[in-house]
Amino acid sequence: MVAPIDGPISLSSTYGPRNDPLGRGSAYSFHLGQDIPAARNTPIRAAAAGTVIHAGAGIDGRSSNLIIIQHNINGQTFYTWYVHMYDDGVYVTPGQQVAAGDVIGGVGSNGNSTGPHLHFEVHDAANNTMDPLPWLQQHGAV
Repeated sequence: MVAPIDGPISLSSTYGPRNDPLGRGSAYSFHLGQDIPAARNTPIRAAAAGTVIHAGAGIDGRSSNLIIIQHNINGQTFYTWYVHMYDDGVYVTPGQQVAAGDVIGGVGSNGNSTGPHLHFEVHDAANNTMDPLPWLQQHGAV
């Protein structure tokens, strides 16, 4: 297991309730992942070994572009979501097998975004989201 961006991780927006940075609708929204600011085209790495199940245009009303990887970790299924790449920043295709640390994309600012960053989410098998950094730490990410 590895962090999705090399180097020390800083966050520009954390998991959970927040003020919507784009000022849409209500003053508060629930942020389903964590935003890790980085320069455009900074390599995005697969957090764990798995199978790419989606790579390209956003789904479920989510910002384009999006990569989703399915992982089996200690007998449990998880999905990691990587969001906001530009079209030329998606380096994988559905069905592709990846190892932990493989470069799968480049950081962008596509869709509902205020600047270049990786929006990183973790979902369980029932599609419930969880706070990504504790999940990475729990599984020994380096």
